[in-house]
Amino acid sequence: MALAEADEVAEADLAADQFADGDANDRQRRANAKAGEQQGKFVLPTEAQWEFACRAGATTESGRLTYAAQLKDDGWYDANSGGRTHPVGEKKPNAWGFYDMHGNVWEWCADWYGARYYALNVRDDPTGPAEGASRVVRGGGWNDNAWACRSTARGDREPGLRLNELGLRVARTFTGK
Repeated sequence: MALAEADEVAEADLAADQFADGDANDRQRRANAKAGEQQGKFVLPTEAQWEFACRAGATTESGRLTYAAQLKDDGWYDANSGGRTHPVGEKKPNAWGFYDMHGNVWEWCADWYGARYYALNVRDDPTGPAEGASRVVRGGGWNDNAWACRSTARGDREPGLRLNELGLRVARTFTGK
């Protein structure tokens, strides 16, 4: 599975923000209809897939970000954002070339949120609880402190919520043909 940058989906330079969970699903359906089955399928990444992409193979908690001081070069957060969303790609990408994995906008994940889910379910590539009242969001936003922008930081939002620091990044599955 490969991740597509949010700006490829939003058709703009700014990070895709103010997307509710239902908007993200609608955007996926439209992208899938346009691409056709032979081109793979667009989906929201699971929380585990999002974190794997964020870390880009690193095993440290924040991918290559070891100290909050590094975030100024790698992501938009409360100390450097000027109180707004920024165009994708103005900060350094991670080792796999993904921009804005830390900060700018929180990104919807496919998983339902479970506060203690990972403490109770240790396994490879978990998909989250089967149901819930809120969905997982990852990455932190332009209005958050550096701690909230770590690769391990998780949040949750109600599916219908729209905020200017809440967006999406999609993953794309491939058939292997």
